[in-house]
Amino acid sequence: MSARKVVELFYDVVSPYSWLSFEVMCRYRQVWDIELKLRPAYLGGIMQGSGNKPPGLVPNKFMYMTKDLGRLAEYFNVPLQAPSDPFEAMFKKGSLTAMRFVMAVQERKKGGDQQVERVSRELWRRIWSEDKDITEPASLSEAAKKAGLSDSEIKAVLELSTSQDIKDKLKSATQEALDHGWTKRSIFLKTLFLFNRMSSLSEADFHCNHGDTICEIRVYEQEVIIVPIFLLASFLVTLVFILLLRFCPEKVDRIRPHASKSPTRRVLHGTDAPPGINVLEHESIALDMPSSYSTFNPPNTYQSKNLSMSVVTPSLPSPSPQLQPFKPSFTPIVQPRELPRQRLPESFNLVAPLPAAFSLRAYSSVSLYRARMENRNVVLRVLNDSADATERHNFLGFASFLAQLGPHPFLPELLGVVSLRAPLVTVVEELENIDLLSFLWRCRQDHVDPPCEMTERRIFTMAKQVASALEFLHSKDLLHGNIRARSVLVSKEFTAKLWGLHGVYTRKNQGATQKDDPSMKKWQAPELLAKRPASQSSDIWSFGILLYEMASLGEAPFAEISVNELLQFHQRGKSLKKPSNCSNTLHSIIKGCCQWKDQDRPSLAELSRKLLSGEKTASDKVLKVSGTVNIEQYLQEAGYGETNNYTVF
Repeated sequence: MSARKVVELFYDVVSPYSWLSFEVMCRYRQVWDIELKLRPAYLGGIMQGSGNKPPGLVPNKFMYMTKDLGRLAEYFNVPLQAPSDPFEAMFKKGSLTAMRFVMAVQERKKGGDQQVERVSRELWRRIWSEDKDITEPASLSEAAKKAGLSDSEIKAVLELSTSQDIKDKLKSATQEALDHGWTKRSIFLKTLFLFNRMSSLSEADFHCNHGDTICEIRVYEQEVIIVPIFLLASFLVTLVFILLLRFCPEKVDRIRPHASKSPTRRVLHGTDAPPGINVLEHESIALDMPSSYSTFNPPNTYQSKNLSMSVVTPSLPSPSPQLQPFKPSFTPIVQPRELPRQRLPESFNLVAPLPAAFSLRAYSSVSLYRARMENRNVVLRVLNDSADATERHNFLGFASFLAQLGPHPFLPELLGVVSLRAPLVTVVEELENIDLLSFLWRCRQDHVDPPCEMTERRIFTMAKQVASALEFLHSKDLLHGNIRARSVLVSKEFTAKLWGLHGVYTRKNQGATQKDDPSMKKWQAPELLAKRPASQSSDIWSFGILLYEMASLGEAPFAEISVNELLQFHQRGKSLKKPSNCSNTLHSIIKGCCQWKDQDRPSLAELSRKLLSGEKTASDKVLKVSGTVNIEQYLQEAGYGETNNYTVF
């Protein structure tokens, strides 16, 4: 009987592929009759020594790796789940301390490779299943205790792991792995090869006697019989079809399916796939465009694909941001999960820059366009070419967040996203009256087109709609944090829809706190001005300021109070002055929302009941305010700084 084969597995607990290899080898070593030797090594040293770049830092590889790991984890039944912040876990914290600890466990040799196997598995579980730390001594001790080591053993291993001898041995093992040429995913690929090969060999060895050719053919039936027959049949079918084309073309015409009449809009299968399924991924789609194709021409004129005339861009009060020519060599980036359904850029017509209400200096990486898509007006949020990888990832992450948030009648409808090529685009329904603040300012003017009339009943109706959207967010444990007139969009039918959701996404997914923006302080509750955490009552306060804006047709709140004196103003029990057009009912709701103590403010349910009651008795008289708004004066009174950007979307 031949000697057992010895297989050395070099691994690092920071690598998910190493974990899959580790579990496969441990699971099948008895079946394959192999002796498995575990060799802890440091993946960071292997990357540096081989000159390779980690796959997580290469967008295409990372995009494939995330799906590949999910499939493999499910196939091999390994509880692998990516940590919440893979870059911090893998690249910032790393695994050097953990691998020295594993090397120290192996060096003691009290439990042999069994202790090393159990400790390594617990460390993998911490980082790749439980999203926990593996660098601190307490974390290593917890993993070792779960692996069965006593407190005295753990203490001894921790002391040994810091010794120079252990450091040198880990370096030596890492260099040996480099000498073998095992880098990046090669460990797992070689394991898979060994898995497939040894599985077949072991089956033949167990069922067939030496020299029994018929038995071996049965074992390798697929490789020896089925695959060659399939290839031969494919060759014969192809040959017959070629001969028919050559000698009987009329028969080929009769059996060939006739193409239907081409539609005005080219349809590609899969573009309307369900959320989360991108059937066009890794596909190269031939467009009816030259290689220099770009979705949007720089503002001036735009030649529609379906029209024979040029649409002149309307003049704006200030120069709109110019888009750089889009380069066809765009590198795809990591797509967040559950993106809304894909849209092809050529389905947009009549694209023109979206005029802003007024202009401040812009630092946004997103440009806004108005377009037509499927016989409806839409707004395109286009990511500029100058955006870096983080901005691209956040752009698609925000689109995914909106898709997961779900539809609501008083939130703008997300219609789709273009994420397979540059430029990245999010498609949102257009609300013709743009933001509520601009709408209120237009209501101050006479003889405007389209007509703009604000009544007290309309204030209650719009406020009720915004409250409904805010209650929807609160039901999902989300705080808006930026309730004001410029965060509300108004449709052609005067329906109010709550927007300004990018801050909600940032706080939810990136753990960011309420930013210290002077332009937001006039709308912020006292607890936020005092640097205390926000709550749902903080949104109620801001909602009261929104009601004041609507009643005053867009006046800045607390106009006579500077931002630095605002908290002291609230502490003295002072409140907003009553607008001239404001009824006692509406003013009492504003005062109720803007109470100093958050527990004294009404709940959203109570607030909705008051708005519904007020709507029934409200006046239909058109509100009038003398004079138009001076933009510079408004900016100063509202607390805007020079670096703030007024962008609705």
